[in-house]
Amino acid sequence: METVELSGNPVDKVELPAQLTPRYTASNKTIMVIAFATILIISSGIILSIYWQSLISAIRRATAPPPVEANSSYRAQEPVVIDLGTLIVNLKDPHQLRHLKITISFSLDNPEDQASVLATIPRLRDGVMLLLSEKTIESLQAYDGKVQLRDEVTQRLNSLIVHGLIRTVYFREFVAI
Repeated sequence: METVELSGNPVDKVELPAQLTPRYTASNKTIMVIAFATILIISSGIILSIYWQSLISAIRRATAPPPVEANSSYRAQEPVVIDLGTLIVNLKDPHQLRHLKITISFSLDNPEDQASVLATIPRLRDGVMLLLSEKTIESLQAYDGKVQLRDEVTQRLNSLIVHGLIRTVYFREFVAI
């Protein structure tokens, strides 16, 4: 049995059985140090996290491109799309008469070249018709065949124009029968 003083008065002494006495006793000073250290670590983590987030946002603001205002004089160049028209050509097939009806448009790399390209439209149509007449229906039915044809038409058109560069060819209508 152990004698424990409850209020500091010798009269308030109580004897506790051995099962109820604490094996380890910690002083109030040790508990306060542990609590203070825990609070210090948690608050340091919060402060470091806030600092880190503000540093990251400052870096993002510094490296971000400046916003384009609606009233600014900067304007992205709109691509110029030129219509080559609808072409109907006979496809290369020794056994059957096959046709391709195709409507082609293309965009220029530089809008300033529009006038010189428009002057060569008849030559461009002729060059594309000669290219298309060498194709078979089998080569045009698959997706890969259409993609290859688009690349070939782009190369042919770029070889026929004097000024400018064709960026993209569009097949607006494509019917092979």
